[in-house]
Amino acid sequence: MSQQRNAVCVKLTDKQLQQLNEDHIKTGISRPELLRKIYFGKEAVKVLMSQQDTQRYLNTLRDHGRKLVEAINFAKEGNFSEFEKILTDISDEYRILRRVIVMWYGNT
Repeated sequence: MSQQRNAVCVKLTDKQLQQLNEDHIKTGISRPELLRKIYFGKEAVKVLMSQQDTQRYLNTLRDHGRKLVEAINFAKEGNFSEFEKILTDISDEYRILRRVIVMWYGNT
C-alpha cells in the first residue's frame, strides 16, 4: 500500500518564513519536513545549534577526551604535575566554550 503525497500551500508572514528558513539552515532539515515534524511529529523541534557549531562542539569534546586519556597516563606514571596541568587546561577550555555557547544560544 503506497501513500500518496499531496502538496499543500501555506501562507506565512515574513517573520514566520524567516524563522523557518533559519531553522532549515541550522538543522539541515528541509522546510516541508520541519513543518511535518512540528505539526504531525511526536517530538517538538527546538533548534539549539547549527550543524557547524554542533560539529565544532563535538570536536572540542573529543579533543578533551583525548587530553583526559593523556592525563590519566601521566597519573599512572606518577607524573601528577602534568596530570594536574592537563586537567586545569581542560577545565579552562570548558568554561570558555560554555560561555560562548550561552552567549550565542542563551542558557537553555
